[in-house]
Amino acid sequence: MIKTLFELFCVLFKVGICTFGGGIAMLPILERELAEKRKWTTSEQLLDWFAIGQSTPGIIAVNVATFIGHKRAGVIGGIVGTLGIVSPSVIIITIIAMFISNFASISWVQAALIGINVSVAALLTNAVWKFSKKSVKGLIGIILFFCSFVAIYFFKLNTIWIILASIVLGILYGIKKGDVKPNKKAIVISSIIIAVFIVGILIFKNINASSDNNIAESTVTNVAAVSKTDISLFHLFLIFAYVGLITIGGGLVAITAMQQIIVEKYSLISMDFFYNMVAISESTPGPLGINMATYIGTELYGVLGGIITTCGQVLPSVVIILIIAMFFSKFADLNVVKSAFMALRPAVTGVIAVAAVNVFVIALLNLPSSISDLKIASTWLNLIKIPSLIFYIAAVFVLFKTKIHPIAVVLAGGVFGVLMTVLPF
Repeated sequence: MIKTLFELFCVLFKVGICTFGGGIAMLPILERELAEKRKWTTSEQLLDWFAIGQSTPGIIAVNVATFIGHKRAGVIGGIVGTLGIVSPSVIIITIIAMFISNFASISWVQAALIGINVSVAALLTNAVWKFSKKSVKGLIGIILFFCSFVAIYFFKLNTIWIILASIVLGILYGIKKGDVKPNKKAIVISSIIIAVFIVGILIFKNINASSDNNIAESTVTNVAAVSKTDISLFHLFLIFAYVGLITIGGGLVAITAMQQIIVEKYSLISMDFFYNMVAISESTPGPLGINMATYIGTELYGVLGGIITTCGQVLPSVVIILIIAMFFSKFADLNVVKSAFMALRPAVTGVIAVAAVNVFVIALLNLPSSISDLKIASTWLNLIKIPSLIFYIAAVFVLFKTKIHPIAVVLAGGVFGVLMTVLPF
């Protein structure tokens, strides 16, 4: 058993350290390492795991790693598999977070991060387009996509209500069409998922009640707006457990969820610094959502904080995936699940679109500090960073037309940002 667990950890550690972007980007590496090389699974089963991983809370790559570990060595294997896929992110991001604060004031580092943010805007634009082609289908899909986007971006509705509402609408639509009929498995699975959501919401309300009076309401300007005495490690753990709970669809969805909770709700970090972390997380190995959680925790509480936030982020998905893996091998084939996620996918795509727009605004627009500044602008072009817009359009075009790896686009963005400091623009 020890040998099996050690091999499982090493293999998934290798996958985690060799993969940039996480999620779908890990599929070909997992297929080569697990299906072709070691015969631990089949390509078909691996795709099934990805389908379930996309349909349950948490980061897709972590969910799949939990499935793989459970198949190899039961519950302990699921936990070891999760640790294997997450460990590279924790190690690398912790090292970066420990040193980035020392270098953040250097001009070329700031310039590189600005350029990388433009690349991230292009990557998110490409992601929204690809997801839209697969998930936003028919009039209902279009309506759900736009309603999700408008509700979050303009009305600041919490992501959890979008997720719950879309699941309910999907099931009701399935019942109307006659696709969903009551059965024991569907009732049990639905009850488990609903119970987890309700518990998560209750926990989060408890966090609000106990923490809001202790957290500063002021707007932050750099890294942390709170000190270690303002919010406990336990509360930080629960906050990220909640983020992991409402993240359905992978790390891109986690961006919006973290922004709402970490930046807007608690003001733990500034918006600019948050999207700098998005840029760094996109350009380092491992799943984006895990990189973000580790980074924020390390910035606030050092190495221990990074470990705590990462554990909180993965806890809900590990629990749910292990339950599904133990009892429901055909989870993804249940009509109630298909109906729920028929509506959830376009809604989640809208959530990702919010993240894309937020990064676009930060990376490509010269936002005025007040309405008066906006009124005295001589032309609307003064609000646009022209070189960044040109690079953004070029990056989007390349992503649409080629199979270029995202890390190449991120690195190009860093180079572009540095060049902007020396070229006469």
